[in-house]
Amino acid sequence: MRYLLVLYLVLLYVSMARAEERYHWPMQADRALTSTFGEYRGGRLHAAIDLKTWGKEGFPVFAVADGYVERVRTSPWGYGRAVYVILNDGHIGVWAHLSGFSERIESYVMAEQDRRSTYSVNLFFRPDQLPVKRGEVLGFSGSTGIGVPHLHFELRDANQRPINPLLHGFDVADSLSPTPVAVGMVPQDDQARIDGVSAAKIFALTWQEKQKRFVFPDTVVIWGRVGLALDVFDRADASALTNKMAPYRLSLQVDDREVFASTYDMFSYDVTQHGDLDRNFLLGQRGWGRFHNLFCEVGNRLPFYGSFRAGDGVLWAGSAVPDVGVGLSIGVHHLKIETSDAKGNRSEAGMVVKVDRSPVVVDLKTQWLDQTVAVDVEITDGQQAIFEHSTNGGKTWQPVEDWVSVGDGRLLRTLPRINGAIYRLRAQNAYGLSAFCTFAPPEPGGLKMNWTTEFFPTFAVVRLILNRIPDRGVLATMRFGGHRTMVLPLRQVDLSTYEGIVPFDLSASEDVVVTGMVDGVEQQVTLVQQVVTPKEGGVFGSRDGAVQVRFAEGGVYDTFVGRVERDDGIRDVRMIGSAYEIMPQDVAFEKATLAFVYPESFAHSDKLGIYERRGTRWIFVDKGKNPVKPVVTGEVKHLGVYALMVDLTPPEIVQIVPKKGQTISERRPVVVVTVRDAMSGIWREEDYEIFLNDVRLIVEYDPEENRMIAQPRQALSPDTHRLNIRVRDICGNEVRQTSNFVVK
Repeated sequence: MRYLLVLYLVLLYVSMARAEERYHWPMQADRALTSTFGEYRGGRLHAAIDLKTWGKEGFPVFAVADGYVERVRTSPWGYGRAVYVILNDGHIGVWAHLSGFSERIESYVMAEQDRRSTYSVNLFFRPDQLPVKRGEVLGFSGSTGIGVPHLHFELRDANQRPINPLLHGFDVADSLSPTPVAVGMVPQDDQARIDGVSAAKIFALTWQEKQKRFVFPDTVVIWGRVGLALDVFDRADASALTNKMAPYRLSLQVDDREVFASTYDMFSYDVTQHGDLDRNFLLGQRGWGRFHNLFCEVGNRLPFYGSFRAGDGVLWAGSAVPDVGVGLSIGVHHLKIETSDAKGNRSEAGMVVKVDRSPVVVDLKTQWLDQTVAVDVEITDGQQAIFEHSTNGGKTWQPVEDWVSVGDGRLLRTLPRINGAIYRLRAQNAYGLSAFCTFAPPEPGGLKMNWTTEFFPTFAVVRLILNRIPDRGVLATMRFGGHRTMVLPLRQVDLSTYEGIVPFDLSASEDVVVTGMVDGVEQQVTLVQQVVTPKEGGVFGSRDGAVQVRFAEGGVYDTFVGRVERDDGIRDVRMIGSAYEIMPQDVAFEKATLAFVYPESFAHSDKLGIYERRGTRWIFVDKGKNPVKPVVTGEVKHLGVYALMVDLTPPEIVQIVPKKGQTISERRPVVVVTVRDAMSGIWREEDYEIFLNDVRLIVEYDPEENRMIAQPRQALSPDTHRLNIRVRDICGNEVRQTSNFVVK
């Protein structure tokens, strides 16, 4: 029996060793990763592993197994130079961002480039044209397309679906566990509260040596539907000091029960854009980090979640759960998040949540007399309350009386009137959540009100800012479509600011009018509610008719409410009209079409384009034209601040190498032309060209370096040679320049 056991173990070891040797390593460089499979790349998912080349180019890249070259591409963008090999086991290997190909492959590429007079080619081969053997050199690592020097190595199954190479024998030394950084909590509807507020919050994790895990040391109080997300990174040994990568698996457990998990092993290109649903789009848009969702968003068709479906993982704190999600009763609950890499290195993070409502101070009324002030107020979800006063403008507070029990929720109190004082009622529940309301002796006139609004997919947060403390509580109402009016509860945020949550009616596109009433003064703000649904799509636009946003049927993942507001604070002489903020900016969708109207009499309509404002920069989006109407269109995959702008400035040729009049000895000199364009940019291969002695060169454009690179195929004779250069931007503005150099 012992002999059989030993034999079994030997055979198992040999089998595992052969499995490890199934593929040749794809590059001749020290094994090190810079990126892992499934990382988020601005709205799409990384379909490969990236191998480190230590800032260098030119490492030979190898066929990982026997097979044949099926496809070769060259492009200034995307994958740059890339080779696709169908392996004999049915898998497909892809090597991208190469600096060059093997001689055998290069000969095909150069012949097609010369035939077409273009750098970009896309060649397909029969199985018998370019067979390759395991370990054969296919090309050399580089940085063509997008990115710094590295090798993008991709493994696909027979259906062209990317699969995780780290699970198929492409092994690297890795003894390091993932590092959880922070937990994000995101309200999923207008009823959700996180530590008493309806806003997303981030909770930083710290390492607890005693527990051997990461924790958030305090307790978070939640209510309603809340989604969790994890900011986490992984490292591998050889690149540990330089590269942060994505983990392989995440799991959320609530009270020791797994309620959600994601595993990054395979996906399909037709859903790669659903990376906006796998990572938390709202937190990313706000610049808070790339958080992995620990719940499944509506519309997400990625295959990472096993049997979990849309809605799973969402916490339903204090409310009944429909058929998906996690119900949490009032009280304390323990959350555990496990994350691991493809090597099995594992980390754990934990935090404690309490489920409870925040107190609400309702309709505080006062009656001011010479020596006293009578207060009548209602408090919901509060156990105790205290009245305080301040004589230094709210910097410090002193109790007027001791804490009292709220009881049935109504308080009637007569307080002493203190000269120069302002008052505060503070209510608190058993878990320490509190609410307050300030009031002060009445002042005649001079009250000013200002509304601000923050939009979310299905609700809005309105804030009322006052220039002084009122003599009683602030009242507000919501009127939906002019036919239904409701009280809008307001929560006081500071001495001058009040906040209310306006839930949108997703069954109809109708405006919501919010009215605030303070000391006999009223002021309104109108929230334009225009509903977009997955089934029907939808259209919304600016009130002045200058901008329209269109969503096709199936163009959105979940129902939301849109809004467009003109932003007159942004000024630029190149703008035609105004800039517009399109909301909500925190919602992910498939795509939308923007349409900007311009004056029919505008003389340079062919130079118009839609631009997005990012920080202080304008980024070109598109310049589609309507053949009938004076409208410029463009497709976008997120909302933000956009404007219609005119580009009348041609690109600039900054430098030419060889320099004008320079004498060189190289017979096949590399010609490098550095260009610059301030607005619409250079997007198409037909928009740049270099002629050498009236012969068009094959020009490779590097969009990241703004360089055109070309080299004559044949050696030049000793003589004076002429370069004719033309560069045109996407709006048709063109620059031409001639330069001579001498070959001695």
